[in-house]
Amino acid sequence: MNSNSLILILLCLVAGWGMIMAVSASGESYQCVISWGSEGSNISQFEDPASIAVDQNGDIYVADTGNNRVQKFNSTGGYLLSWGSNGSNTGQFKNLSGIAADLCGGVYVADTGNNRIQKFSPQGDYLLSWGCEGSNTSQFLKPSGIAADAVGTVYVADTGNNRIQKFDSIGQFITTWGSQGSYNREFNSPVGVAVHPNGSVYVADRYNSRIQKFNTSGSFQGSWNGSETSMVNPQGVAVDTAGDVYVTDTDLNAVRVFTSNGTQTVSWGGYGTEIGRFNNPEGLIVNASGSVYVCDTFNNRIQVFSLHPNNTTPITTPAIMTIHPAFGHSTGPLPITISGKNLGSGTVTMWKGDKTLKGNWTEGKTNTSSTMYVTLPLKGASTGVYNMSIKIQNGSSVTKYDAFTVLSGSTVPIPRDLYLI
Repeated sequence: MNSNSLILILLCLVAGWGMIMAVSASGESYQCVISWGSEGSNISQFEDPASIAVDQNGDIYVADTGNNRVQKFNSTGGYLLSWGSNGSNTGQFKNLSGIAADLCGGVYVADTGNNRIQKFSPQGDYLLSWGCEGSNTSQFLKPSGIAADAVGTVYVADTGNNRIQKFDSIGQFITTWGSQGSYNREFNSPVGVAVHPNGSVYVADRYNSRIQKFNTSGSFQGSWNGSETSMVNPQGVAVDTAGDVYVTDTDLNAVRVFTSNGTQTVSWGGYGTEIGRFNNPEGLIVNASGSVYVCDTFNNRIQVFSLHPNNTTPITTPAIMTIHPAFGHSTGPLPITISGKNLGSGTVTMWKGDKTLKGNWTEGKTNTSSTMYVTLPLKGASTGVYNMSIKIQNGSSVTKYDAFTVLSGSTVPIPRDLYLI
């Protein structure tokens, strides 16, 4: 055996064991900064956690699959609460495997074994559910991945039916795309799904070992398999605010980061139980600060990674605490008071359907460090429910979503529970 053959065998052995170390095109690498969890059924323990989500407050939700429950933590792994048990009643689960949170306070769970989607409040209160076993629209066969955009549009990886189904925040069917196969817009057991605010939808097409990219209507925009080492059965996909795409390369026990067009920039991991290594990683998410939370599924733990773990430079992050009024109002001038922390300049936008309301919406300016005042000229606006976004910028930015009902002739705000958001 010559020396070249020996080197080739050694390289194959290393690849076979998944010995993937941190690799970056820029020379930077992610490092584990937090890890929590162990095997079990007590609080902060897991049994094959499959998916993870983050809400607008930075709190973390984990689909604790084997324990048929959702556990909620703060951003550093501090236990907050949990809900769920084995069963098919409301609030119960059977092999749940996907979880997502919108920016309006909705937490969505892919209840895989019960072939349905359940929606909860951040406190675990049951709100509604939809779906049953089947292949018609609004039916599912082992749904496993789920994503929600800011206002609660929900994308479900209907795994057994090899398609994506899209719904509004109360489960009303919008559209679907996909079928069995390996061509563009076809799937072989799609698992993970993620949506970017710009309208790009990414799907982890597991047994085709690729990521497919679509617009929100399901039009194909591209696909890729990886660069340095081809992915093998990827299951989780997430996207950050910059548009970078994060993938759990499950069978190779790695996390890979790509540009929005599929160019790999960073990868790390490898098989093992040590910090920074994985055993069958599945779900992952990226929070507003760029930290990557990974379900290290067979190691029964959550690992959190940062690209700059030693960067202690303070970032001025605005936070919206309250909006008044935070419900419907009449036509005419609408004064809004926004309280919070580190409020800089901001913009309030209201829209209905695909059209923004007429008029130039007032740009708010800081009056104090904790309060911002904005007046919206609602005169002439048509009646109905409007979505609203408030974006505050001060060092970084934060966006909060709400809704208003515009009524003609009324001067009294409408209580939130009297209309649908």
